[in-house]
Amino acid sequence: TVKIEKVFKKNAGEADSTFQKRAMEFFQADYKANLDKQKAAEPAKIKAFIADNKLDAKTTASGLSYVIEKPGSAERATAGDTVLVDYTGRVTKKGKDGKYKIFDTSDEKLDKSEGNVRPGKPYGPQKMAIGQTVPGFDEALQMIGKGGKIKVIIPSKLGYGEQGAPQVGIMPNSPIAFDLEIKDIIKGKPAATTAP
Repeated sequence: TVKIEKVFKKNAGEADSTFQKRAMEFFQADYKANLDKQKAAEPAKIKAFIADNKLDAKTTASGLSYVIEKPGSAERATAGDTVLVDYTGRVTKKGKDGKYKIFDTSDEKLDKSEGNVRPGKPYGPQKMAIGQTVPGFDEALQMIGKGGKIKVIIPSKLGYGEQGAPQVGIMPNSPIAFDLEIKDIIKGKPAATTAP
């Protein structure tokens, strides 16, 4: 089934180059309007996810919503460190089954119970370098210590932004949610300093 949403007509006697330029401008403006509409809807999506899951979430200055379930040790990861983390990432829009779809997890049993088949995927705690993931994930990992657990709702500006990651179900300008648990913090080596 094909659904035609917009028709852009060529004017009588209009040169192809003029028509193509006019069409390109129209569709670029239409695309921008759709992106602006998606961005404007994002705060309501985050609010609805928090309410639906009955979370007593706090929000950082950057816009990351979170609930620290267990703070963990006093030591925190910083830029250049690597954390060993168990995680489950979900989209924040319910599917037809009324559930929030898992798009990635380190928990094999949970992944398979959701009907996901990921041949070759390594399960178990994963190493992630601070500064090498999406900004919201980095921020969340620095809020808890070893043994800590946190739930986060990452707005798209701190996640996958306008491009999203449609191959795993993350649409453009869509917030994502993670359950994170830090198993270990591997401190980075300090940068060598040179004398002046």
